[in-house]
Amino acid sequence: MPVIHKITHLSELSKIIGSKSGYSITIGVFDGIHLGHQFLINETVKVANNQNYNSCIISFSNSPYHFLTKKNDSNNYLSTECEKTNILSTYKIDEIFLVQFNDEIANTKAYDFLKYLNTSLNLKSLVIGPNFSLGKNKEGNINYLNKMQSTFNYKLYVTKPYLSQNQIISSTLIKKLIDQKNIIKANKCLGYYYNLTGKVIRGGNRGKTLNMPTANLLINQKKFIPPEGIYACKVEYRKKKYIGALSIGKNPTFGNNNPLSIEVHIVGFAKSLYNETLTIEIHKYIREQITYSDIIKLKEQMQKDLINIKQFFNNE
Repeated sequence: MPVIHKITHLSELSKIIGSKSGYSITIGVFDGIHLGHQFLINETVKVANNQNYNSCIISFSNSPYHFLTKKNDSNNYLSTECEKTNILSTYKIDEIFLVQFNDEIANTKAYDFLKYLNTSLNLKSLVIGPNFSLGKNKEGNINYLNKMQSTFNYKLYVTKPYLSQNQIISSTLIKKLIDQKNIIKANKCLGYYYNLTGKVIRGGNRGKTLNMPTANLLINQKKFIPPEGIYACKVEYRKKKYIGALSIGKNPTFGNNNPLSIEVHIVGFAKSLYNETLTIEIHKYIREQITYSDIIKLKEQMQKDLINIKQFFNNE
């Protein structure tokens, strides 16, 4: 398991005992930790192993873009801070630094950023993607980082873009695919199933009247939520997975002003899940939310959804 440091000021790096042999470092937001991120992380570890360095990830816990543009970052992250830490912890990384992007970091010049890494972490190799930049006004681009290798005694490694069907994989692309309800392609870019994790809260108990009880989930407000609709999913509960039908929407059959709800029906599961935590793996978009004229037609459609979802998983 890697050592995880949470810092809000770059000066805190000097208080951390660094590796005498030096660090192989990669830097980024790593939102979603998709296949491109995974490749970059593995290259960082490979360089560290080849040179007998320690491996290190410096990841911003919030989006620099959202911070600088003062954009509300609700519903904007493919992975919450907790989810990101959990995923990164599965890699053979020695240390992880979760850095809060703030005014101090936004105004730190590229030279000073490299100086912090050099004096505090004994930077020996910097592994980055082709569009990377650091420092105020993004002055620390590839050309700049190339020039500074001799000044700060590190070696720069620039990876090639990671492609999927001739498209560069990025967090922005994955969000676009999810918005387009192309969950299957989004999952291929991620290298795993996009998921939502939340605590089960009390809902309107409509599921019971429809002979299809559901667990209503409270999701971190920063988590990127797919469009309204019905999805084929698998539900992880206490390390076991179950087939489920995920509904994201405002229950239009029951009125026009309902709040957005995220609820899941678990096939063949009758136990009460109130206050439990579930993780929902989203596998495929099934259909849009529809307003039905009566409950009977809604119940009929929901049974059809279950048949479609079961068939999907039988053929997956």
